[in-house]
Amino acid sequence: TRHAGLVKEYFVEYIRDIDAVKLEGEIKKLFHLCGPDMEITFREILMGLLQKARTVSTKENFSQIRLDFFRVITWLSCRQSGLKFHEAQPLLTLLSDMYSHFANVLQTEQQLVKNANIGGIIWYSMEVTKVVKWTLSRRYLFSSSMTLLQFLSHVKFDLNLKFCPDEQNWVIAQTSKYGEYILKQICDAVIKHFGMMQTWVEYNANILGPAVQISKINSIIYKKKGIQDNTPQPGIESKYGGKGYTDLQVQCQNLGRLLGAVRGCKQVQVFKTVFNTHDWLYEALDDHVSGLIQNLFATKDVDTICRPSEALKKLKSLQRTLSFVEQHIALNTSDILRGNVLKHFTNTSAGVIGQDLSLQMKSGSVIQSVGKFYWSLITKDCIGFSPLKMHFYTRLVYGKKPKGEPDAEYYTSHPELKDLCHIVGPYGVKAIQSVVLSNLNNNILEIKRILAENGMFLSQLDFVDDKTWWGNVVKVQEKDEFLTTAIQIGRCLRFISLLKAAQRTVQDSDIPFVSQIVQLVTRRIESDGKIVPGRQLCNVLTDSGVEDPMYDFGVKTIFARIFTSNVTLSHLPKMFACLFLSQIWKTSRFQPDNEGFNTGVEAVITSIQTVIPAVSKNENERISMLKDFVILSAYALLHMNSKVESKDRDMRDYHIPSMMVFMSKFMESCKGLSMHVLEECLPFTLMRTKIIEIYEKIQNASEEK
Repeated sequence: TRHAGLVKEYFVEYIRDIDAVKLEGEIKKLFHLCGPDMEITFREILMGLLQKARTVSTKENFSQIRLDFFRVITWLSCRQSGLKFHEAQPLLTLLSDMYSHFANVLQTEQQLVKNANIGGIIWYSMEVTKVVKWTLSRRYLFSSSMTLLQFLSHVKFDLNLKFCPDEQNWVIAQTSKYGEYILKQICDAVIKHFGMMQTWVEYNANILGPAVQISKINSIIYKKKGIQDNTPQPGIESKYGGKGYTDLQVQCQNLGRLLGAVRGCKQVQVFKTVFNTHDWLYEALDDHVSGLIQNLFATKDVDTICRPSEALKKLKSLQRTLSFVEQHIALNTSDILRGNVLKHFTNTSAGVIGQDLSLQMKSGSVIQSVGKFYWSLITKDCIGFSPLKMHFYTRLVYGKKPKGEPDAEYYTSHPELKDLCHIVGPYGVKAIQSVVLSNLNNNILEIKRILAENGMFLSQLDFVDDKTWWGNVVKVQEKDEFLTTAIQIGRCLRFISLLKAAQRTVQDSDIPFVSQIVQLVTRRIESDGKIVPGRQLCNVLTDSGVEDPMYDFGVKTIFARIFTSNVTLSHLPKMFACLFLSQIWKTSRFQPDNEGFNTGVEAVITSIQTVIPAVSKNENERISMLKDFVILSAYALLHMNSKVESKDRDMRDYHIPSMMVFMSKFMESCKGLSMHVLEECLPFTLMRTKIIEIYEKIQNASEEK
């Protein structure tokens, strides 16, 4: 009854502004109907009633006014008035309504107590459900959506269940059930309009560009509310005519009204149950964001993922929409986004920053599906690598892309990998690396098996003597299997290198001070050969994007588990040098247009420069093994070149110039070795002549076309 005065003022204002106008019209009609025959006294009485109705206020004596109206109603109903019933009926109806309105003013408090009892709401479950759905289906009622929940909090004051304990327990349970239902429906409505707003934010970001920002939308909705704005909307000049911008405004208004309703009713107590509306909304948003992050990379094709650039657009639109929510209600949406990103884009078994990489991968994480996709992509036969553009690409078959195969460039180019690093962060990069490297176990075991089976032939192999070399090198078996495995390992390691380069670029722009510290530490270690970085420092450097197998304990751990025998390690350089006689090298040709090879053998360079340092005990052993490979390969190429020049039929398919380019590329990227190591065994003039042959053939072919 605290609002009784306001309700009473409403009734009085209704009598003064509505009923008095109607009464004046009916009195004029009656005067016109009766003419001069109507008694003057009766005229004065009616005009007096009209004057009281016009000037009535809450300070008047409503009992006396009501009594006057009752007397006139009684007199008009009698025959003594001289009026027929059909003539007096319109005036009688109006006077009766006004009599009731005056009664409402006199009995406002009693009527409020009588009619404000909402305890009976619990008996009408179907009606409650309909009202909730009806309210949430009309945008102009969004601001009042919490009213039903507030009604439930007053049920305990309107029901006297003191002597009905069984019924009391049922009422308490029923009201709690209603409260949960209402809150769930409101949270579902918020999530629905949240998703619609996010869709339009992403749409405007794609169509209209960065001009459409949430701050701009807020200023239009709140600062210019009710004022006609003649400022041209973003994108109005495009073929879309600014449609997305207008729809985004509508969604912002709808979501803002719902959030305003929740903000105005933080806690509601229904009997002993306390409903914290902010906590309910926080959990609903958290579940919704978790589902969005879970499907961030999802596409219609279950075997592929969406491009990282597209996923980043989705994530940014989600972030902007969450910031809009945080502006309207006191919810820490930053924690919602951060928690779900860490939940889905990290893997605890993959290790943390500064710690060793573990390979016991757990299933069910989004980051594992991303890592598996990249692993399956880069290991396909139709996928090549372009050292010139530094990304993988899909090879054309008869001038067409293989059906059903994704464009590797769309996933492995530097901008795309940079967007991927923006999404997953350093933890996610570490987890992807763990997934890719964990799939190398079978390849490394295959290398170890081939080395063990050919150990006797490799130990007897003499690269200096021409005759003995040819006699023993043909005995080495499974050279093609070894080369294929080395190519697969090199591709995976090359992808990890590209991923770390993208991560380093992101860190240079996002955290430049940390990046500068890492660069200073790396330069200090490289300039002073006496500094041996510890295990933890090496992990920090590797996780910061530093590319060096000597620091990468994750890679070293994998290969160290396999290559446990020193004899096996000593056979590695010899086996790599024997690969020039494999069948794959017969069809391998250098492609100057992308600085790569048609069979992908350039990946072997990465394999050698990663595997050998990873299994070496120290820097001296690493240099020694790499030097052995260069010298042995130089002797092998000299032996093969002499056979080619003598026009041996077995060597006619081998392309020695491409092999020379391979060794040249190896020396260019080999850390710790200079070109003179190769030139001591392989004359520079011979290499130069062979490489020139390649470019001359390309030039002649272009001239013929």
